[in-house]
Amino acid sequence: MSNNNQDFARKFSDLFHEEPAENTPIYAELQDIESRYRFVETVATGGMKKITKVFDQSTSRHVAMAELLPDIDTSFNELFLKEARLTAMLEHPNIISIHDIGVNEKGLPFFTMDLKEGNSLQDILRRLSQSDKHYENTYPLHELLLIFIKICDAISFAHSRGIIHLDLKPANIQVGRFGEVLVCDWGLGKTLNQHETQDFEELLLNTDLLNHVTQRNEIIGTPGYMAPEQTETKSLLDEKADVFALGCMLYSILCLKPPFSGSTFEDILKKTRQGDFLEPSNNLGRPLPQSLLAVIKRCMKVNKDERYNSVAQVKLDIQKYLSGFSTEAEEASLLKELRLLIKRNKAASVTSFSALLIIFALCFYFINALQEQVKVAQIETLRAEESAHNLEQEKNKSDQLLQESKELVNRLMNSFLSESELTSKTFIYEYPRQSLNKTLTNAKELLKIDPKNIAARHHLILSLFLMQRFKEINELPYKESKTLRDLSKKYVDATRAPIGLLKIESLAKLIADLRNNIRYDYPVALRLLAYDSSVRGNPNYYDQVVIELLKMINPKWDAKGFNYSYREQSLIINSQGIEFLKSPEYYASGKNPLSFLNLSTLKISKTSIQDITEVEGLKISTLDISNSGISQLDKIYKVKSLKKLIIHRGQLPSKQINKLKTSIYIEVL
Repeated sequence: MSNNNQDFARKFSDLFHEEPAENTPIYAELQDIESRYRFVETVATGGMKKITKVFDQSTSRHVAMAELLPDIDTSFNELFLKEARLTAMLEHPNIISIHDIGVNEKGLPFFTMDLKEGNSLQDILRRLSQSDKHYENTYPLHELLLIFIKICDAISFAHSRGIIHLDLKPANIQVGRFGEVLVCDWGLGKTLNQHETQDFEELLLNTDLLNHVTQRNEIIGTPGYMAPEQTETKSLLDEKADVFALGCMLYSILCLKPPFSGSTFEDILKKTRQGDFLEPSNNLGRPLPQSLLAVIKRCMKVNKDERYNSVAQVKLDIQKYLSGFSTEAEEASLLKELRLLIKRNKAASVTSFSALLIIFALCFYFINALQEQVKVAQIETLRAEESAHNLEQEKNKSDQLLQESKELVNRLMNSFLSESELTSKTFIYEYPRQSLNKTLTNAKELLKIDPKNIAARHHLILSLFLMQRFKEINELPYKESKTLRDLSKKYVDATRAPIGLLKIESLAKLIADLRNNIRYDYPVALRLLAYDSSVRGNPNYYDQVVIELLKMINPKWDAKGFNYSYREQSLIINSQGIEFLKSPEYYASGKNPLSFLNLSTLKISKTSIQDITEVEGLKISTLDISNSGISQLDKIYKVKSLKKLIIHRGQLPSKQINKLKTSIYIEVL
């Protein structure tokens, strides 16, 4: 039988073959659907359209349906559909999604979109202005600014696609219960750099639309958020109109009220053109941050050339404020920059201040003691007036003692600061060369004063060992730090790279020899690698060294299942013997050995790692934790560079996944 006859016979038999309905319920259900959308309830009505909650029988879910009101002139059909098409072009986590566009049986256009749950930003600000305790606890200023950043992300994305919103206001921002933020109502949006017909431009600048009044004579927007150039029908609009609206929205977030007020809409338009907005204040009794007020004033400049050049710059200034830095808009003084620096580094500031207090106390004690000796010397000199020569000698001795004491105080101060830097858990890893050179110098100076100082000898040997200066260690007459001195003798003649450091293979063997031979083997090995990395400057070949460090904190690991590619900037760890990526001990720095590799992608599937903080501090963009024991990601925000996360099905709760999807792409295997 020919192929054509076989195909015809198969199709003919299919006409008489039906699957039992109970085996294909979804298929049967879709066949029986006559009308796809079933009305549930009306959500809102106003302006030109109404929003209803409908049940989509095809996808078995509730969606929102927008429809033009029956008595709206058909000339608005195109503007209504333009809103839908425009929104559909913008696929972004913070922009509402369009599912379907069409014309119903009555000839009226409609489109369906996500059913918005939660409150609008306008509702949140209204509740805050009423001192609602629940909303005050849920939405502090920090949380409101995070919402604002997500709005900036959405608008910045739209601008990158050549689209401006032109109707940004708190009422058009939807905030979900799990941190979702959606920018809605793109009805006045416009495509930049695209030719549009004159008729359509006239429709977009229709007087009713510009004044936010429909044919039904109802207000459909909140006056006071449009830029001055939007009030002029012949003005050329661009992204800076949205920058102005974002400034108005930030004003509302801080002050819990719109920036412009007036008895009539024309009065508000006049104040908008003049930039005459209300003096920032709120009824909560909390001070308004001057940094944010400067951002608001720059966004709301009447001359758009004086505003921020892009929404991304607005977002950057808000992020600077949240991170404790000054904003570009405020042009902060040196004094304020210093205050912010202290505020960002409270712990280090307190430690430094305490050290200065101790030093000043010591200085005061010694100087006071010296002053007492001078007084005694003067009294003795007055009693022995007959001996001028003795008086001169006493004076010289007192001056010499004062000078020696001052020098001793200076040495004690330098030694104290050196000890603080050496024991710091961050300074040695941020500036290894400067730290070790400083420690080495101070140890030598202290040994000139006190040659038997055990601590100074230890710091001298340890510093030389970390700098791989083994020959100098072997020349020292000391007996302290026997293990380090023995290793120095073993590696003094090892082959070195042109820059004077051990070759990578020898460095890995040296770290292996440290394991279990000294008390704090892991911190010493990690500092050794930190110094080597700062001098060598090439992170591509440290995989063997990192393996030796991981073996220190994972004693059951057999060093298998570790595959690193510096060309692909990827690392795959596939071994149940790996439980930690950094030392859990209290005396360790918390520095991750993997940070010394050139990494972009990390896969830790099938390991025994239980805590996501094991990857803290790594500058990776992709992380695969599938088939691992990690089930909580509450601290994943510490991996700031992460863009993609790979998990296995059922590994994480769906709520946690949905919350992460707002900022990280999730791939489920």
